[in-house]
Amino acid sequence: VLVVSWATDVTEGVAESNAVAVDYTPAGTVRNVDDNIFFSTIQAAIDAATTGDGETIELTADITIDAQVTIDKEITLDGNGFTIDADFTKTDNDNNSAVGVQSDDVTVMDIVLDGTDGTELHGLNVYRSNGVVVSNLEAKNFRVGLLVNGSVVDASDVTTSGNTWHAINVDKGSDNYPATLTISNTSTHAENSATPPSGHTPGVH
Repeated sequence: VLVVSWATDVTEGVAESNAVAVDYTPAGTVRNVDDNIFFSTIQAAIDAATTGDGETIELTADITIDAQVTIDKEITLDGNGFTIDADFTKTDNDNNSAVGVQSDDVTVMDIVLDGTDGTELHGLNVYRSNGVVVSNLEAKNFRVGLLVNGSVVDASDVTTSGNTWHAINVDKGSDNYPATLTISNTSTHAENSATPPSGHTPGVH
């Protein structure tokens, strides 16, 4: 909340304070809905001691990230239709995706992930997590849009495009963890078409 005040009746040297509360949300901020606390980054909101299991973190505007957002609490990430622009390069498997889910009972919803400005990244990477719900996700211009790695995921309304490996990849991972993806409603994918060519070569990738 931005509070505006000013002086009146200055001719008599009297300053009266009139405060007006204005709803003000800076661009690129993130809010913990349950606690009504704003943060400058998604990771800061997740890591905060005030953020507990079952709470919701929401975007209030488009935001650019310079490292993977790792969700390691049982929370909801609500994009409110805004975009996360992943503007960084993969360094290792702990920093290889726009958003990495590493906790059970996580929900990711109403969000756009864009890897146009990133290098060698996945979009949403769910790793060894159960009870994960993904809804109204758009993941574009990554290696893999949605990666289900040794996890159990329910997804609906997934849109992908421009991902050079796969739209969606369901994988047991190196340790053969069970991997299950259930898709409902309508999903749309625009990968592996002749024009433009994808990065997938049969027998190679």
